[in-house]
Amino acid sequence: MSVERLRHINVASASDTGKVRDHNEDSFLADLEHGLFVVSDGMGGAQAGALASEIVIKMLPRMIQDRIANLENPSDRDQII
Repeated sequence: MSVERLRHINVASASDTGKVRDHNEDSFLADLEHGLFVVSDGMGGAQAGALASEIVIKMLPRMIQDRIANLENPSDRDQII
């Protein structure tokens, strides 16, 4: 489904620390303009899990935009999105 066809969408996110951890390392992204929704699991207990989760949320949209911008054939863009 292309982004143009979306008429109405509600976005919400929630996360739970569970029974073992005292903080949450998950990150979420909802980019309605580009139709991109990402959940990045911070792997609680792993060293720098929160940082890794945050990096994914910041870098993934840039990587996708760069990939689309570098397509040789503009009509191929619909196949990626």
